[in-house]
Amino acid sequence: MEHGWPFEEELSSFKSSARAAWLNATNYSSPTGGRIFLDGDNLTIRAQTSQSLYQSEDGLKVTSNVMFRTKLLGQQEITEPEVFFGGSNSSASSQCVIASFSPDNRYHAQITTSSDKKYEKADDKYHLVVTEVATQRATFIDLSAQKVHGPVCPAGQFGALSWSPDCRSLVYVADSKTPATKSYFPTSLDAKDDDKDCAEGDENLYRSNWGEQLTKFHHTVLVVVRWMEGEQSVKVLDNLPDTASSGQPVWRPITDPTAGDSIAFVAWEEEHPRRGLTTCSQRPSDVYIHHLNTNTTVSIERVKKSVRSPTFSPSGNALVFLEQDARGATHACSRLMLYDWSSKTTSICVDVVHSSPGNEFAGIFVWSALSSRCWSSCGQYIFFDTQWKGQQAIVSVNVATGELARMSPESEIGCWSVLDIVDNVVLATYSNPSTTPGLKILCVDCSSMENVKMSRKWLAITTPRQLAVDFRIVDLLPEDSHQAESEASQIPFQAIFICPQHTDEEAKRKAHPLVVFPHGGPHSAFVCDYSAMLAACAALGFYTVAVNYRGSTGFGQDSIMSLPGKIGANDVKDVQVAAQRAVDELPIDMSKIYVHGGSHGGFLAAHAIAQYPSFYQAACIRNPVIDLTSMLGITDIPDWVLVEGGWADEPEIPANSQLMKQLVDCSPITHIDKVTAATLMLIGEQDARAPPCQGHRYVALLKHRNVKCRLQTYPSDCHPLSNVKTEADIFMNMMVWFKQAMMY
Repeated sequence: MEHGWPFEEELSSFKSSARAAWLNATNYSSPTGGRIFLDGDNLTIRAQTSQSLYQSEDGLKVTSNVMFRTKLLGQQEITEPEVFFGGSNSSASSQCVIASFSPDNRYHAQITTSSDKKYEKADDKYHLVVTEVATQRATFIDLSAQKVHGPVCPAGQFGALSWSPDCRSLVYVADSKTPATKSYFPTSLDAKDDDKDCAEGDENLYRSNWGEQLTKFHHTVLVVVRWMEGEQSVKVLDNLPDTASSGQPVWRPITDPTAGDSIAFVAWEEEHPRRGLTTCSQRPSDVYIHHLNTNTTVSIERVKKSVRSPTFSPSGNALVFLEQDARGATHACSRLMLYDWSSKTTSICVDVVHSSPGNEFAGIFVWSALSSRCWSSCGQYIFFDTQWKGQQAIVSVNVATGELARMSPESEIGCWSVLDIVDNVVLATYSNPSTTPGLKILCVDCSSMENVKMSRKWLAITTPRQLAVDFRIVDLLPEDSHQAESEASQIPFQAIFICPQHTDEEAKRKAHPLVVFPHGGPHSAFVCDYSAMLAACAALGFYTVAVNYRGSTGFGQDSIMSLPGKIGANDVKDVQVAAQRAVDELPIDMSKIYVHGGSHGGFLAAHAIAQYPSFYQAACIRNPVIDLTSMLGITDIPDWVLVEGGWADEPEIPANSQLMKQLVDCSPITHIDKVTAATLMLIGEQDARAPPCQGHRYVALLKHRNVKCRLQTYPSDCHPLSNVKTEADIFMNMMVWFKQAMMY
């Protein structure tokens, strides 16, 4: 009997199948955080999970707290876990900006926000809530009432919420207080004329911000709050760098009897104007130490570097952080740095890796940050996750020797992430394209590096969903790899093939549609994690090839540096090599090949339908880069245009004819006359990274050329297009667009 797939259905039936596939693929709770609590041999895990409610009125992400209890047996084995609490406790991220537990687990602190919706321009109101875990007794502090700072930074680029060793104080990050202003022609609603602190005529003075998703932040500062009853205070630290934005603070876990408390933090140079910081880890920055007793701040003097994620050892005698060269590519290979508190010296613990033959370690590519608790109890090892070619692996590093070991099993291909580590028990998440994210724990024997390497017996704490998806990682070489004249032509890359799981031989032979999916960045990558979009595509009978072209992260620094100056050429060719490999090895219907990408992936999708017009029948393009010449003056990262276009990182230099020609030559707009594929354009109108005019102009030019196209805009969304309802709408419109392309 012939196997029928949803892509073969009539349009109305196909829409119903697509809705069902999306809801099924998103029907899971993803661990977004977790903490280990140890009491003797008893181990409790408090995990925070998130689930999207696509069918709710507003489209929400609901967070839940779920707790698991298990028992350690000789620090080597762990019993099967028992779930003893579960339930939704918040919605819309509970309007929680940032949260953390105290080092002794007695208290939980969170900063929450709310806004007075009666006034369109009302400022958000911030409150600190500290709850004693055992009694649930809470202490509240109205942070906004103190009027000492602006918006509080959430966890991520700047934000952190770190406890003092005595658990009586916290440090967090907020934007500095906006200077009071008044008009030359004040009204009764403005500041009083006799207010000497107001700057007259400055109410419309421009303040440079940190770009995409950070437009509320101009000059960030560190704020220390003393929360115990009877001694509450909220104070912005003095003597921070005047021309840098401060963030990622971490309190030294012990108090020096002679010098008192200390806080390590990162400060980013405030260039004029600011360049976008989100996903741009190359911004010039440094690690500083602030000593509270003396109210002094000193730099550890790593000149002209870019740093992030400082983390103290349990004893406070060592500080590790990530470092890469400043400027240049947006996300290069990092070094792991070690700062010795006693000698006040910094050394390289793990250096940059330039290339990695086979499946060897390819260097440190950490997208977010090191876990706030990533150290072994002895202070000799740290554990973190890093991209390892097309996977994400957990590694351990001996900070004294720099020796590194892969802790996640190579046999379980997928994406591993560290959430917490306490007394050598590691809590992590794991997923792959057919498995939704779940929790796992591992007991590590840290008595020696050899024993660390042998500690690989992971226990699943949760039972994730399994979907009918097959996948494999495919190793590829550039199309000109047989030519030895170019080193770049010898750099390997990968693609991930994701397919529906077939139940019979006839279904395996049946020709299916193919979606080619290049990632954005360009210095980012696909890893073998769970993707609801790709799982839903597989449920509808679509094959997908996710391409990690040269320049992707996770393949060593040489791969990163091979792409700048070659965009629009090398990356486009690599995408086509991967697509052709899929056609050669999979049962693909050559009349049903489509391309989908966002940002630089949209740049590549636009190039693909122009450079290979007979290969692709339709395209779905999200927030693309279309014309580098026009983007140069309007994006929040003008240096990206110059670096990737093959020019020097010098945005202050005026454009010239040579530069303009170079940027035009690598832009998709150059090849627009060749485009015939039906094109769906999706634009987030708040995008500061690839501004909306890029996509709007492209659609207008396609319409003038009588190319079938459709433009959809999302007024409240920015570059990632990640709002809950937006994600669902994009999937449905993309699938319907490809289905309609099959019908004409």
